Formats: sequence, C-alpha cells, structure tokens
Amino acid sequence: MEVTGGDGAGAPLTGDPSRTEHIRAYLLQLLASPGFASSPRRSRLLTYLCERALAGEGGGVTEYALGLDVFAKPSSFDPRAESIVRVEVGRLRRKLEEHYASDGARDPIVIQLSPRSYIPVFVFRGEAAAGSVGPPTAARARARPLLVRAGVVALLGLLAIAGLGSLRPGIPNPPPLSLAVLPVVVAPSASDLQEFRGPITEELKASLLRTWGLSLLDWRETRAKIPVALILEAAFERKDGALQASLMLRRPKDGRVAWSGTFPFTLDGKGHVGAAVDALAAAFIQPVLEREANYVAYARSMGIPARPAPLAGGAAPEDPCSRTPPYLGALLMPDAQLSTTEEARGAGSFDTRIPYRAGQRQYPAESSPVVAKQGTPVPLRAPALVQFMEDTCVLTSYVGTTAVYPGGCIIPAIPASYVNLNYYCAPKAYPIDIGGLVNDHGRLSQSELLPAGARILDGIPFLLPDGKNRYWRGQIAADGSARPVSLSMAVGRASVSTAYFLLNTEWGQPGPQSYLTLEFRADRGAYFEKKLIGGVDVRDYHRGVFTNSVNGTTTRPAFDDGLGQRMDLVEVALPAEFRRQTLQSITLKDTGRLVFQRAILWAVTVR
Repeated sequence: MEVTGGDGAGAPLTGDPSRTEHIRAYLLQLLASPGFASSPRRSRLLTYLCERALAGEGGGVTEYALGLDVFAKPSSFDPRAESIVRVEVGRLRRKLEEHYASDGARDPIVIQLSPRSYIPVFVFRGEAAAGSVGPPTAARARARPLLVRAGVVALLGLLAIAGLGSLRPGIPNPPPLSLAVLPVVVAPSASDLQEFRGPITEELKASLLRTWGLSLLDWRETRAKIPVALILEAAFERKDGALQASLMLRRPKDGRVAWSGTFPFTLDGKGHVGAAVDALAAAFIQPVLEREANYVAYARSMGIPARPAPLAGGAAPEDPCSRTPPYLGALLMPDAQLSTTEEARGAGSFDTRIPYRAGQRQYPAESSPVVAKQGTPVPLRAPALVQFMEDTCVLTSYVGTTAVYPGGCIIPAIPASYVNLNYYCAPKAYPIDIGGLVNDHGRLSQSELLPAGARILDGIPFLLPDGKNRYWRGQIAADGSARPVSLSMAVGRASVSTAYFLLNTEWGQPGPQSYLTLEFRADRGAYFEKKLIGGVDVRDYHRGVFTNSVNGTTTRPAFDDGLGQRMDLVEVALPAEFRRQTLQSITLKDTGRLVFQRAILWAVTVR
C-alpha cells in the first residue's frame, strides 16, 4: 500500500503526472457513488480540498477560505462564530469512513481526512500505482502517514520505549490524560437544540484540544475497547425557561463518576452555539481536566502512579505502555495502519516542520514506514517546545482514533487509525531553563495540581521545571531564617526588550515597602532594577488572608486551579539600551523573612 500526503508547500502534490490523473479519475468515480451523488455540497467540498492539494496549495486552505470559496459566505464570515465549515468537514470525514467501510472497501485509492486538518491524504492500494510521491513539507498543518506493519523492528521499538528521549533534552512531551467525548444528549425540553447535537459535540471536542496533556479519543473507537482514563458525557435541557448543561466525567474501568455538575448554557443573540460551547468548556470542563492532567504529570515525575488522583474514583489508570506482549503473541497479531499528523496552530512562520520520532524512525528526516503490530506499543516522542522563525510552539494535546498514553506510546488496536499532535503557538520568545536552580516541590498546598513543563500561559511560552523540584522558594533558600537571599539566572540573549516571570509570594505583605527586587545586567554595562510592591506587582500564590490583588496590567493572572492556588505573570519592560546589548543575567533578591513574605518563582521567559 502506497501513501501520498498533500502537504501544501506550494509545490504540486506529485512529480508523477500519472499519479495525479489516477487521483482525479478516481475522484470522479467516487463523486458518482450514492453517498456523494445525493449531496452537491459534500461533493463540492471534497473536490475543492482534493484539487487544492493536487495543486500544492493545501497549506492555504483555511476555515475562512472554505467559508468563502465553498459555502459562499460573505467576506465578513467569522469562523469563530459560525461552525458550518467544521461541521461540514466533519460530516465529509465520516462519510468517507463509511464509504470505505462498505461500498468502497475494494476501491483502488482511499482518500483520508484527518481531524483538524483540511489536507487530504491519498492511499494507493495494491500495485497499480507503484512508486511513492510526496512534496517538500512547509505548511502549518501537514499529513504525514506512518504505516505500521508486522516485524521484529516493532519489538525493538517496544524495548526502546523507556530509553528513547525527547528531541529537546529536558523538555519531555506531556504524559497525556486520555478522554473520550460521547455525543451530547438533548432533552425534549430543549428541542430547539436538537438539530445542533452534532455541532455541539464537535465544538466541545475542538474546545477541549486547548487542554494541556489531553489525548482526545474519537468516541466511536471506545467500542473497540481502547482504554481511556475518562469519558465525558453532556446533556442539555431547559429548566424554568433557561438552558442548562449537565456534565459528567466517568471512569470507564469501573463506571464510577469522577466529577459532575450542572451549569448555565447561554447562547449569544444570534443563536450561535460555538461561542456558548467554548465558554462552557473554558469555565467548567478544562480546569477540571487540566488539574487531573497536571496531577498525572506530577505523579509520573515523582514515581507515585498509585497515589489517589484529584478526581473521585481512585488512582490514576494503569499505563498500557508498560505492558509487553509475549514475543510470539505479538508476531501473531494482525497488521495495522497508523497515520499521524501535526499542526502548529496560530503560527506565522513559513516553515513549521516539526521533527518527531515514532518507533525507530525520525520524521521528517526519514519517510520509510514504522514497523509494528496491532496491540504492540509504538513509542511516540515529539518535542514539547519548538522554536520557529517567528513563533514558539508548545505541544498541548492529541486527538485521534487511538490514544496516546502517559508512557509516551500509541497502541494500534484497529486496522487503521490516526493521531494528530496539536501545537499551539505564540509570538517568538525564549523560555529560560531554571530546572537546575529550583529547590522545592510538593510542600506548597495543592502544588501537584499546578502546571509544569512547556506551557503557553497568558500568551507567553514558559518552561516550568517538571522534575523532582518544581519551583524556587526564598523560604527554602533561607533555610527558615530571616536572612536575605537571592537567585541569579544566566540568560545570554541579545536585544531583549521584555522579561516575563511566573512569580508569586507566600505570606505576602502589602506596600509601600518592597521586599522583592529584580535586577537585570547586560554585557556592556546596562543595568536595570525593578522593585515589586506587594498587592500591586506581586501577590500570594494562595487565595487567603495575605495579599490577593495585583494591578492587572504588568502583573496579571496566568493560571488558577479553581481551588485557591494561582500563578501570576509579572511583565517587566527593559530600557532601550538593553536592545543594543546582550542580557547576561537576571537576579531575584528576596529580603523577606519567615511568615513575612517570601518569593516563589515558577518560570522565566525573555523576548
């Protein structure tokens, strides 16, 4: 089976015109089949996507472009407010899957559309179209299939799971929390939402992709007994004239309810469901899932997988990556096909190729298939933080018909499956690795539920320490005494204009006196000092009796776990002379004392 990916780098899909003609001829045949002949809109959408890919223009296909070119929307079309493109592409994807599962089971070519991608992948069956083709890759979203077949190399890949490191040392990819979202239920009292059941489900999944560490499984594949940690169920009803959503997270292993709640569901004046679903997910579901994902990462780094998780229902689920199938049993398993795609969302750079490893292969440098068997773990190692020309991107979540598990593996359980790696991007900045300077973990209340690793918080990329120690505390540095302490951090970056800190206090004291100072030194004499005033520039990490306010401009909330713990972003603009020099170091000076304000530093980034 040969696979061709349309990467949309501005070059034609294939250098072999006969392959292009094969695809176009097959497309005409497909459009005449019952599933497409009865739907002109679906046929028009598929034709548009295929032709743009064949012309090497797949990278230019956006939700906005589809709205105008295919669905005749006006130039004022706002994809965030109207979900027609996402809904119709989702229907097209499902229709293709249904076709190849029935009437098209013997078709010579298979057209695949991975979730969250508008670039089709063409799979040639048999020998009729021998020869592999593929363009240079330079688009923001690309489809790069991985064929997973039988062989001993798969077993070697399995043995390498524990030893295969991240492509960027010290920045491991997130240990995911797997989740399946079931189709939403609409009660008779909310019958006006009945026609939006599908769009609400798709919008809900799309919104959750911003949740760090989440591996989102296509709900239909739960029937294939693919293990997941949690299942999300949502039901909508109208009570006393107002719409409300009842949400439940359940552990499928034993059916126990891990979390539940009923919340208002408010549509905008135009009746659009997209914004309402986004608001529902951001306010109520994402914080709960992120706390659980943060705990999974914490427990793994501390070597305590059996410790009770923050949600109800017992300990974190078993990690299937640790299972090693018997040698002969693995060889007897049938072959599988696994497609992976990665997407740099919000990137402005021209070239957003992201290197990663699957099995024993490294992409995009290699293009040959990965070798494995159904049921055999395939290690996946992707960089958690990537620097492009104009962007810094962070691996945030996964979505597909199979899950990515905390051990960093994929286990193909069905003949054909896919996983998409979702990177979210921010304007380029340089996180400073302070992992070797931090001095404490776990002794702050609920700190195991706070972020760690590569994150984008309030639009700024950070690299939060994720080892045994996770933050720097002045209290620990002073060994409980009242003496002043300081932390010096090497930077070595030229032309820095702004520095960002995830910084809070404990036992915080209000101004006007300052007990925290930031000092900046450059290579040719530039010096700047910023005094931080409690209740204005810095506040306590815990919402309690000490300082709770900040100015909301140069210091603003970056993360809140919903249980009283928070992280704040402190932004410091440097004088113009620093733009002509190299920032050598930043020093944090703490002149507080026991039970009278001490600093807690989580992360530092410069731009």
